[in-house]
Amino acid sequence: MSESPICLGHPVRVLLLLDGVALALGRGDDLGGDRVAVRRGSQRLEGPLRLALDSVILLVAPLAALVAWELLKGKPMTPKILGPKTPTRADQRSYVDRLRPIALRVEREGGIAPDGTKVLPGIKADLGVLESAHESSWGLSQLAGAPAYNIFGMTAELGTYWRTQLRPYFEIITTEWDKAGKEYKTVRPFRAYASWEASYLDWARRIQKPDFAPVYAAAIRGDWPAFGAALDQVKYATDPKYGAKIVSMAQAAKAAGLV
Repeated sequence: MSESPICLGHPVRVLLLLDGVALALGRGDDLGGDRVAVRRGSQRLEGPLRLALDSVILLVAPLAALVAWELLKGKPMTPKILGPKTPTRADQRSYVDRLRPIALRVEREGGIAPDGTKVLPGIKADLGVLESAHESSWGLSQLAGAPAYNIFGMTAELGTYWRTQLRPYFEIITTEWDKAGKEYKTVRPFRAYASWEASYLDWARRIQKPDFAPVYAAAIRGDWPAFGAALDQVKYATDPKYGAKIVSMAQAAKAAGLV
C-alpha cells in the first residue's frame, strides 16, 4: 500500500466542529466531554443568559456542522513528510528496536479464543514486526506517524466494528490493484490509533479470527512461506504479489541481521 494526502474522517470533523462551536458560544462543558465550564470573571453563566446561549447553540451548531461538512469533505490536508523515501539501515534498526518489545509480549501472552475458553498461542514476534515494517515502510509512512499510528494498513470500512463504534479514522489516497492486477488510485478509510502498540494489538486480534485461520496458523509457527501464501489466500491485500513481497522482505531483513 502507498498513500498520499490525509484527511479527517467525517465523524471526526463534525465532532470537532461542534465542540468548537460550543466553546465559542460559552457551552464548554457538554459537547467536549472534558472541557471546563466557560466562566465570566469567577461566575459560571447561569439563568436567562445561559438559556439564551443554549438556544443559540441548538440553532447554530447543526447548520455550522453541515456547512463545514460540505467545505471539508474530500479535501485532504497537505501531507507531512515523515522520513526519507527509502529507509536507511538505521531507520530499520530503530523500528525493530521500538516494536520488538511489544511483539515479544504478544508472542508470550498469546490471545483469548472467541469463546473465551482458552489462551491462544502467541504470534511469532519477528513475523509481526516485519509485516508491519512492510506496511509502514519501517515506520516512516504517513499513516504510521502521528496522529494515526497505523502500522498495518488496517482499514475502517463501513460495517466494521471500527465504524459502528465511531472510532477515529483517516481517509487516504492509496494504491490498490484490480482483479486483472492493474494498479489504480482510490480513497479508503484507515483506522487511527493512540499508539503503535494499539495498532499491533488490533492486528493480532484480527488475524486470530476464524476467517484468518490459515494466516494465524502460519503466524504462530513462524512459517514465512506459509504466512505469505495464507495472506494471499484470505485476500489480506489487493496486491496480487503481496505475500511474495512479505516473504522476500523477511528474507532480506534476516540476512541483514535485523531480526
